[in-house]
This record gives sequence, C-alpha cells and structure tokens, in this order.
Amino acid sequence: MIYRRFGYLQAVLLLEKQDDLRCLESALDRLNKSYVNKDETALMSRHNIEEPEFAARKELLQKIETKFNEYCMPVSSDLVGYLYTEHDV
Repeated sequence: MIYRRFGYLQAVLLLEKQDDLRCLESALDRLNKSYVNKDETALMSRHNIEEPEFAARKELLQKIETKFNEYCMPVSSDLVGYLYTEHDV
C-alpha cells in the first residue's frame, strides 16, 4: 500500500517541538544556575532536589519530559512504519 508520509509537515512539527525543548532547556539551565548561586551543593544530591524549594524545578522537568516524549513519538512511529514497510515488500 502506498501512502503519503507528509514529510514536510512532519519536519515542521518536529522543528516546532525541538524549539520548544530548546526553550525549556534554557529555562532549566537558568533555574539550575539560580539554585547553584545560592548554594553550590544544591544540585549535587537527589535528597536536596526533593525539598519544597525545588518544586519549580520538578515541575519544569515534568514539562520537559512530556515535551520530549511528544518529540520522540513521531520519529519512533515513523521508523516503525518504515521498518514494517521494508519487510512487507
């Protein structure tokens, strides 16, 4: 069966998600630097990260994980489709 992959649209959507991830990465970097400026050992232990003052970081990491999973999904599903197509021929 022949079907369109909408490669251009996939690329546009992936680039949009990639840019979103870049922005989230920058936000995490700024947040990490603010914690380290207050206390150099702030991010050296998982124990510290569970403290209430790190709630913003934890929330940001959850956003990053969600966006990262959205970013990876089209790539992995396209690869699976490609592999099945190759074997079916």
